[in-house]
Amino acid sequence: EVVKLIYKKNKNYLNPLIKHTKFKDINEIIFELNALSKKHNIVKKVKSYIKKFSNIEKVLHQMFSKSRSKNFILNINKKDLRTILANSYE
Repeated sequence: EVVKLIYKKNKNYLNPLIKHTKFKDINEIIFELNALSKKHNIVKKVKSYIKKFSNIEKVLHQMFSKSRSKNFILNINKKDLRTILANSYE
């Protein structure tokens, strides 16, 4: 979900990654990341600790701060963070 957000905000940002790796385009990157996530059961593991997405939403304000958002490679806001979390939790 993070890669999708980066691509949505700046379609050219990942071009160096594509240029210097085996990936032909953004879809291949997303496919590989999804395969890796499935292989390691990431969503299942997260859901074993966090039973409902509403539990994540309760602490969303603690996950987002200006200093943390500055560490992200592009500008991000609470809505972006919520979207990443929601889509990742599915």
